[in-house]
Amino acid sequence: MDYMFQLNTTRTVLEANYNTYITPFLHPDRTMQLHDFLYILEGSWEIALESNGKCDIYPMGQGDILIPPAGLHHYGTKPCSPNSRNMYLHTIPVSGDRISGMQENEAESSCVPLSPFTHCGGNLKISGLFTDIISVCWGNSAYKAGKMACLFNLLLYEIYEQQQKSPATLQCASFVE
Repeated sequence: MDYMFQLNTTRTVLEANYNTYITPFLHPDRTMQLHDFLYILEGSWEIALESNGKCDIYPMGQGDILIPPAGLHHYGTKPCSPNSRNMYLHTIPVSGDRISGMQENEAESSCVPLSPFTHCGGNLKISGLFTDIISVCWGNSAYKAGKMACLFNLLLYEIYEQQQKSPATLQCASFVE
């Protein structure tokens, strides 16, 4: 199931931060009214995402992203490994965000389709954008909303490009790293 994220709009990021879990921790069991972007910096975690009566389990490791969109139930199936670290973003959905296939003219829309799980190991742009968004979110710039809109749109594009890479390309990038 892909989720369509509206592009070129100002998004509100309600929370953006880092988490460190010294002892194993089970991801909360919840259905949020916000999009949840989770990036694993170190360690591992296993999280389930329910959609359309189906439950998919995502084992996550360093460099992986999970995106449970607003309104979908997700929960941990195994606690994270000791000393796990992650970054997260909680964003308010905007008009046009939706499950793929819910609009006839998707080709003409200004949305990007994203799968809930992406392996991003070795993609420094994506981890850097998470870091930049967290920094802007906590800052007090007069241009905060504009910066956030640009950074978040760039993050959506980078994740989409990462998802389009072939397994051979990803294997080469892993080897080079």
